[in-house]
Amino acid sequence: MRLASTGIRYAALALAVLLTACAPMRRAAVDEGGVSSRLRIEVSYAAGLVPGPLAGRLFLGISPSADPEPRIAAYNSARQRDGRVPFFATDVADVEPGETMVIDAAADGYPYARLGELPSGDYWVQALLHVYTEYRRRDGHVVWAPQDQWEGQRWAFSPGNLISAPQRVRVDPGSDTPIQLELTGEIPPIETPPDTAWVRRVKIRSRILSDWWGHPMYLGAVVLLPRGYDESPEMRYPVVFEADHFKLEPAFGFTAEPPSGEPQLFAQMMRESGGMRESGYDFQRAWTGDDFPRLIAVTIQHPTPFFDDSYGLNSANNGPYGDAIHQE
Repeated sequence: MRLASTGIRYAALALAVLLTACAPMRRAAVDEGGVSSRLRIEVSYAAGLVPGPLAGRLFLGISPSADPEPRIAAYNSARQRDGRVPFFATDVADVEPGETMVIDAAADGYPYARLGELPSGDYWVQALLHVYTEYRRRDGHVVWAPQDQWEGQRWAFSPGNLISAPQRVRVDPGSDTPIQLELTGEIPPIETPPDTAWVRRVKIRSRILSDWWGHPMYLGAVVLLPRGYDESPEMRYPVVFEADHFKLEPAFGFTAEPPSGEPQLFAQMMRESGGMRESGYDFQRAWTGDDFPRLIAVTIQHPTPFFDDSYGLNSANNGPYGDAIHQE
């Protein structure tokens, strides 16, 4: 037993020595592969821009072009999952004006998981702080999340988010020299399209959701009206409710603009529908015609702090959206 025990101890010692000797070689291989990074992107926001402290998600868009802005190009690239425009992000909290926030090797990224994987080169870069709101919910949880500003939870466009001016810089993950950016701008409020004879918009403060989230919460609707609606206020109509993601546009793509503005998108829609899907412009022409059935189409807007729509139901995570939509 003593010999066996001694043998085990020697084997364990030999294994420890072997692992210790191999560890530097493993780190060097990672470095040579470009995965690790010493680069820091240091970001602050200007004093007087907004009151601090702030919490949120700090984004860095890295684009070969300044048009569109890197934050927008990165967002669109992620939505399309094409990986053409990299971005990186990290959470920040209790940040005062002038205080440094950092994007470094620990930040998450797409399509490169880490900053060290990004090829060195000259890029246009832009920082964005997706500002979070504190919610003290009725279920006892305290949650920090982005309050939708009627943009449909699109961080690159959300009003109140802070942005830096796009800058062209040399990005080298192996460099010790930090890149310094300052957030000097704030994304302005969304411009809601005006009401027309065909389309009306409604937005209300939801008592049910506000009580549950501990913060003002809103529901809305885009209402598509039938021909002759204003001339016959006593008329009653059947209603079609469209369940969709958040949007400011009316149901079924109703628009007076011909589809030539987005030919590629329309062509893709036609392919996906087997050539059976009409454009919103064609639908508008039918809807406003004399022979189209008279009805009302309602698109409900119910963004949450977690997504651009609640799926229209109650949940332990999102709260009583089903009750709010049906009762309010």
